[in-house]
Amino acid sequence: MNRRQAVTVVTKNNRRGTIDTTAPTEDRQVVIHMEDGQQVMVPAELLIEQQDGTYYLPAEVIGLENEEPGVERLVMVIPILAEQLAVEKQRVVDGGVRIHKKVHEREVVIDEPLFEEKVHVEHVPVNELVAEPPAVRVEGDTLIIPLVEEVTVVEKRLMLREELHITKERKNVRHPEHVTLRSEQAVVERIEPGGVE
Repeated sequence: MNRRQAVTVVTKNNRRGTIDTTAPTEDRQVVIHMEDGQQVMVPAELLIEQQDGTYYLPAEVIGLENEEPGVERLVMVIPILAEQLAVEKQRVVDGGVRIHKKVHEREVVIDEPLFEEKVHVEHVPVNELVAEPPAVRVEGDTLIIPLVEEVTVVEKRLMLREELHITKERKNVRHPEHVTLRSEQAVVERIEPGGVE
């Protein structure tokens, strides 16, 4: 601040004054003559220079108070400021992924043993007289089913005419089949910023 010229000072509560460049002051103190005739001494570092050449005093000059009879002192309100840090988070899209699904086909051979059965029917003549029909029976792998017929004789009797001998034959055979199996695979493709659809 140039003390060789008179400059205007505006306080926080819009009171105006002029810096007294002729008044003796203590180190780094300035005397301000207010428009209402009051004088106030403030530290020079409190004054903030403005673009129009004036100075701003970030304090309120609110008047005089009497501590002792005949002694007046100007009261100033100087705000005490403190900075606080405000931290915010913002979500930013910096890329993405595109996922493709591919289906792979492969052929496998299934060769499992299968079995099949065949029935051989054989007519076996018996021609024997029986008192009652014989029961169906199994001998080994052969199922025997008796067939009876009534015949006329001096007396009526049952004659076993023949038997059916049914034999089951089992054998294992292989029947290869071609079967198509499918499996899926995920392909991940990265999308750079600005490329998201």
